Amino acid sequence: MPGITSKIFSITSTQKKLLTVVIFLAITLISFINDGFTNGRVLCPILAITGHQCPGCGSIRSVAAFSQGDLLASFTYNPITFALTALLLTSIFLPNSYLRLNNYIVKILNLNNRVMLTLTIVALFVGSWIITLIRW
Repeated sequence: MPGITSKIFSITSTQKKLLTVVIFLAITLISFINDGFTNGRVLCPILAITGHQCPGCGSIRSVAAFSQGDLLASFTYNPITFALTALLLTSIFLPNSYLRLNNYIVKILNLNNRVMLTLTIVALFVGSWIITLIRW
């Protein structure tokens, strides 16, 4: 009997696009209501303990700014979230462009897709954290 996970991953491309639009619109609406999540308590335990931001700090504000069309603020709040949001939207709405870029990079570096994805995510986290620490 298939579980919920297999049902989630078996949705069609059109359903993925519709779900993405609905989630993005919900985030946009909530971010406008909450002033882009720029006010309020900081919930990051690393920031509370060390006084330094972690790679995930500013992610919610970054997505909120991205959804409102303020791309510079989105990048400023958290570069990795900006990149991942753009990558996610590109992979859903422009899958051919995303696949061409992915295949090009995989061919140049002679890697398989799983290794490429892992290296990309690690590089984004490390690069983001370095940028964040330099700004301090």
